[in-house]
Amino acid sequence: MTLALLQPAQDRSIPHPPTQHSSLSRTAWVAYADQLTIAATVVTTGLSVFFQQAAITALVPASLSILLLRQKIQQQQAQQEKLQDTLQILLREQFHHDLQEEHERCQAAIAELRKEQHRIYIHLDSQVRYLARQQQRIPIMQDRLSRLGHVSQKLTLLETSLKTLENQQSQLQTHLTQRYSPSTGIISTLPALPPAEPLDPIPESRAIPLLQETYQRQPERPANTRLAIFVDAANINHGSYTAKMHPIDYAQLLQKLQENAILFRATYYKGIHTGHYTNERQLAKLCPLGYTLVSKKAVRQGDTSKANLDTELVADALTQAWNDSFDTAVLVSGDGDFVDLVKRLQQLGKRVEVVSFPRNTSRLLKKAADSYLDIRTLFT
Repeated sequence: MTLALLQPAQDRSIPHPPTQHSSLSRTAWVAYADQLTIAATVVTTGLSVFFQQAAITALVPASLSILLLRQKIQQQQAQQEKLQDTLQILLREQFHHDLQEEHERCQAAIAELRKEQHRIYIHLDSQVRYLARQQQRIPIMQDRLSRLGHVSQKLTLLETSLKTLENQQSQLQTHLTQRYSPSTGIISTLPALPPAEPLDPIPESRAIPLLQETYQRQPERPANTRLAIFVDAANINHGSYTAKMHPIDYAQLLQKLQENAILFRATYYKGIHTGHYTNERQLAKLCPLGYTLVSKKAVRQGDTSKANLDTELVADALTQAWNDSFDTAVLVSGDGDFVDLVKRLQQLGKRVEVVSFPRNTSRLLKKAADSYLDIRTLFT
């Protein structure tokens, strides 16, 4: 349309103004002016249309550029969102990893605290048991103090009697010197001496114990009996290997054996083999439990080493029985060599219990004891 409007004059007749020599009338000039007005209007309209199309043509690339820029911006925004999502995932993973490490550290610290708490509990439990045993020994110590008081009283009376005898002896010597005549050799009648003060009889509890020819068995343990425990470690450990119960829980063993009784002493007899760290560590754990340790180094005999503490066990048992330190002896052993020891203790009026593994216990030892207990029943 624009091209049609801008075509040259051969397509359109452009009016020519009349010359000054023209003889046209006023009407012709008016018509000429009208044509010029129409031509100017047509040209103006064509130019405006042309410029509008040119403007539209120029705006199309700009719009495409804007669309492309918007797409790029959207792509960059999408990439930025992806990067933000990836960053958040990485941050969450890192946070989870750090949290997991912190959790593991906390768990390790809690485990250490629990171990320390367990060690403290074991230590406190051993101290409580030790205090309980000491508290149980208070009546025994009070009885001993009372006996010592009686002994001191007896010693005081003996000193008084000795002084009296010394005075009587000096008086007698004086009378002899005065009444004796060297010429005749005759002693005149002496005055009667004052009677000596009688001594109090020795209490039966401090008298020397007599051996009983006949002994009546006591299968049941009396309540609150004074108890002494003798553990033959070599025999019991060997029996535990045979019964597949090694190692033995000596803390539980002591707790079970002293039930309903007043513990005087629990003695553990064990030979030490040079270079065996396990034996030394085991012995170190027994002291806090309340055991009195008696040990000696093993003697090399050929390819093996042996430490026999039967003599020490027998000597301690007889000494404590002679001193009336206990009423019931618990022999934790199955060795038949202790049959004579059981009989001697019974002759001293002591009740004897044997605790051991059945397969490692002498038949004669079972028969000689007042009662026999299968050690396996203490751990079930």
